[in-house]
Amino acid sequence: MTATERMFPLPVVLTLTTGRFLCATLGELFEALEYLTGDSLMTHQLPRGIKVCGPYALAAHPKLRGAEPAPGASIGAVAHFLCQAEREHGRELPLSPLPEGAWTTMDPLTELADMRDREETP
Repeated sequence: MTATERMFPLPVVLTLTTGRFLCATLGELFEALEYLTGDSLMTHQLPRGIKVCGPYALAAHPKLRGAEPAPGASIGAVAHFLCQAEREHGRELPLSPLPEGAWTTMDPLTELADMRDREETP
């Protein structure tokens, strides 16, 4: 682990690599994305954070490629998947902040207004 790396629970890393919410709490996801981006995010910015940070997390841990529960899996099946994934990959994995220029800080209210405008435009 390098000086800039920080350990995160595997379900958080899998949330980034799969785009599927697999964390125990939303707070864990906020913590990871804010660490990776160096930004303070609001809830509506999480999808953009995952879209940007996911490929970096996958590049850091290529063995996670394809590691995700089946679409429509039950809660029990997801829990089983996470237990198996922890046995294979460990309980925590290191992540480093994004390289400079990979994340664009945006005013959260402006970004929200832009999102609303895109939804209203046919």
